[in-house]
Amino acid sequence: MNETITGNFGLTGPVSWPDPTRAPIRGDLAHIALAGRFLVPHYAVPQARLVTCDTPMWIGAQKPEDKHGDLAEGSIFDVLDISGEWAWGIEHSDSEDGLGGKVGWVKIADLGEPL
Repeated sequence: MNETITGNFGLTGPVSWPDPTRAPIRGDLAHIALAGRFLVPHYAVPQARLVTCDTPMWIGAQKPEDKHGDLAEGSIFDVLDISGEWAWGIEHSDSEDGLGGKVGWVKIADLGEPL
């Protein structure tokens, strides 16, 4: 029996990935708002946490050259993944799609309990 598969998930060729410092997507995980636009094994619903002190944000290996910026005390960081003492996520944004802030790693100790 021959069936034609149609819909949004047809294979159409390579997809360019967005800037990883501005879009919460990795090879294994992405923000739920990116579902349907990018294919990854897992999508995460963000967990908002209050930033309890000024803290640096890192792109990757927490080396000085990987510092991506800072989060100010009182701002909100949307956590998508926790690994050891680090949290990966995106600076909270009020945009409709929930995206738009800086993406990176911060120390989990610098974040409060989930809001």
